Amino acid sequence: MNACALPDDLRSWAGEIVDVDSHEMMPAQVWRREFSALVDPLVHEWLNNGQDVTHNPNHPNVPGYEHDDAPVDPASIWRIK
Repeated sequence: MNACALPDDLRSWAGEIVDVDSHEMMPAQVWRREFSALVDPLVHEWLNNGQDVTHNPNHPNVPGYEHDDAPVDPASIWRIK
């Protein structure tokens, strides 16, 4: 079965939509590189909205983020958020 639950207006974007409620969210610092300059207004808002993100691991703003270099252990990857 290959059903699409998207409204008609969004169907052309099927497969291109990022699930921002996922547990694997890219930091806003890399959105432009990954999605193009189209996301610049959204990135600007997330990076400059004045929220204290220092102790909030669920915020897409990760000050000082350069790249993900955390080691990955295939045996435990599904237990790490």
